[in-house]
Amino acid sequence: MDKKTCTACADRNILEDIKDNISKYGFTVIGTSVETEYDFHLDMTYSIGIQSTYNLPDIIIFGLPTEIAYTFINMILDRMKKEGPVLPDIDYLKFAQGFPTRFKDISPEAIEKYMIQAVNYYQTSRLDVVQLIFPDSKGKWAHEDGCEKASKITSDMTENL
Repeated sequence: MDKKTCTACADRNILEDIKDNISKYGFTVIGTSVETEYDFHLDMTYSIGIQSTYNLPDIIIFGLPTEIAYTFINMILDRMKKEGPVLPDIDYLKFAQGFPTRFKDISPEAIEKYMIQAVNYYQTSRLDVVQLIFPDSKGKWAHEDGCEKASKITSDMTENL
């Protein structure tokens, strides 16, 4: 598999940093932003190493600042280490102080598009990855009528690739 490099990582040996962090901490987190089809950038954060270290899915989150997403990734990993992998399309109330969250599985196409450094580390886009998704401020999910546009965008980033 050809090694791809994102623009922000082109001038450093990011793969060595990733390997070092996984060796020390069990996983690492990459925070960046991606351009949407609506011509604005959206924060994106994902883990690398959870799958290889803990045999649990890596995690990707869109729409939250990296510092907050990193906290969520740690909380989710702690929960998965105790209770097993999170399941898609089930409401989880623990992660956002009673505000429901859900997870959905991510396709290899989405992994290849958004998780460049994970693909470089694992040498494949056939990974077990879940996306943390949130309803909008009114509690509506992306597939429900009347859902706010921002919530639809963050939920739909990995669809229809």
